[in-house]
Amino acid sequence: MTFISDKSTALVLGAGGLVGMAYHVGVLRALETFGFKPNNCDLVIGTSAGAVIGAYLRENYSVEDLYQMAVAGDGKGLPRVLNRAGGNPMDSVPRLIGSLFVASQSLLKLNADRYTNLLLGTLPSGAFRLGDGKAKLELDLGDKWPNKKFWTVSQDLASGKRFVFGRDNMDSVSICDGVNASIAIPGIYPPFKYKNRFYVDGGTYSTSNLDLAVQEKYESIVAIVPMAYDPLKPPSAHQRLLRSFAVKPLKQELRQAKANSISVTLFRPSGKLSDLQGINLMRSDNLVSVESAAFDETIELLNSGRLKNVFAA
Repeated sequence: MTFISDKSTALVLGAGGLVGMAYHVGVLRALETFGFKPNNCDLVIGTSAGAVIGAYLRENYSVEDLYQMAVAGDGKGLPRVLNRAGGNPMDSVPRLIGSLFVASQSLLKLNADRYTNLLLGTLPSGAFRLGDGKAKLELDLGDKWPNKKFWTVSQDLASGKRFVFGRDNMDSVSICDGVNASIAIPGIYPPFKYKNRFYVDGGTYSTSNLDLAVQEKYESIVAIVPMAYDPLKPPSAHQRLLRSFAVKPLKQELRQAKANSISVTLFRPSGKLSDLQGINLMRSDNLVSVESAAFDETIELLNSGRLKNVFAA
């Protein structure tokens, strides 16, 4: 099979933490063996972990570079990304309140415009800081938004609405800002502040956000969604429950694509790989196994004949 590149193509990279990054690398490494070149896509949309992967791709890092950085040696090339915040006992209670507010508001999506700025201007939030991870992003990516179309997805904390960085605000925000907003996991990291509003991880809105590419009328979409699962090879009951928040919006997005006659080539883990990914998606162990399994499953899927959209024999 080979990749057909005569259609306008969007590459959608979903959320999934450090484990999700390893999954992305495995799938992309397999796709490259079939002639797919991710940075040649007309648009790259990244959510959370996918925003990190997409940013590096748009800055001309190769998939092999990503492997060495995010997978090799079970993530030994990764900086420390969970740096405990605070430390002052007097800070612990206000930080807990602030973090609980951010986490609950990101899920409930209430109209919180009146008190979000007041609370987050007063209370600290986020149990951790990105720390060395933020420094590495700034060093590797710089400030300028890439010339090729690249969007990162976040969620406006006060309104619960989706917000896209890089679509029409490239002059007022850096690529690092766009990535940092997209990876601001509610309660774990503090929200990202931009133009006096607070933004959190785009995965709280949708772990895929594939419909953004549908709205732009791209002829084909290649989507990698680490937090969903292959319904023909479903995971255990508890993994299906845990992943239901990723599967439900993805189904709606796929229906939109079908209604617009847009072909979607979708990659998502099997039940076996879902179990290998586990629950703690921010861990840095066993990443080589996740990447290797993602590579093998993608090769198997591409050779199975199930994909008939942008790949052909």
